[in-house]
Amino acid sequence: MKTEAELYDFFETELVPLSEPKVNSSNKKTDKSDIIKIIVIISFILFVIFLFTGSFPVLLPVFFLFAFYRSYDDNDKRETEIENVENFKKKYMNVVFPKIVGFLFEDYEYIPNQRISNVVLNKSMLLEHHVSSVEGEGFMRFTVGGSDVMFSETKALNDNLNSIFKGVFLSASFNKNFTSKTFLFSKSITAFIKNTEKKIFSELEIVKLENNEFDHEFLILSTDQVEARYILTPNLMESILNYKHKMGANISISFVDNRLYCAIPDFSYHFDPYQYYSTDFSYVKDVYNQLKIYTDIVEDLHLNLRIWSKE
Repeated sequence: MKTEAELYDFFETELVPLSEPKVNSSNKKTDKSDIIKIIVIISFILFVIFLFTGSFPVLLPVFFLFAFYRSYDDNDKRETEIENVENFKKKYMNVVFPKIVGFLFEDYEYIPNQRISNVVLNKSMLLEHHVSSVEGEGFMRFTVGGSDVMFSETKALNDNLNSIFKGVFLSASFNKNFTSKTFLFSKSITAFIKNTEKKIFSELEIVKLENNEFDHEFLILSTDQVEARYILTPNLMESILNYKHKMGANISISFVDNRLYCAIPDFSYHFDPYQYYSTDFSYVKDVYNQLKIYTDIVEDLHLNLRIWSKE
């Protein structure tokens, strides 16, 4: 990814002109002007009546009119503020965020209202139930170091439409050829491990590796002991441990059909535009840091190092 210095230069030249949301308030100004004219005319008429009758109560409507105007003005300000936020959200989703992503990656796709499909989730075999539908947003796809990476905020539902996973789901091309299926489950997810017992006694076997910390953190299952060791090199095991600690979550990983799948439960990348009112550098840096967390999996797991040839 680009350096922070490059990011700041990009912010100054490309994003600063977009920093202030524009609001089309010409209609509101016209409405307010008309109300002021009406209040002035009525107030003048009542004042004339007061001069001829000397009756003080006749001025009470003037105070009510100004009280009404003050209330209208306050509501108008609130509506303008809401409109500013909504306008910035639209600008964020359609202009600002795509510009940032486009600056960081040459080949990318960003679809705000899309999510990873249930086909991908089922293919990963990481969830204990069949995924019938998926909710979520913020689908992103990048090419990083020759590896294709995609992820989104994801809520997976089973056939009964009950939630079986909520968090971030990531998939990346893995530059090794393998025909087996290998799974890594955090051992703290005891309920899920119990549900895998039926798989263990069918086609999956428990794999024991030389890295004691890795064996302590993960339950390793595979259809092929030899190929599991071919995939899980010492460097890769260290990288997976580092990534787990970086994410601070009980991640699950599978290697299926030359792809890596990673489920990060109860995790969000916090790209919510409602927490920002304008585009400042702290916001841009936050987006940069969040994206770096997810795309770092390519470098951390050495997916971009094509030291294994595909046959």
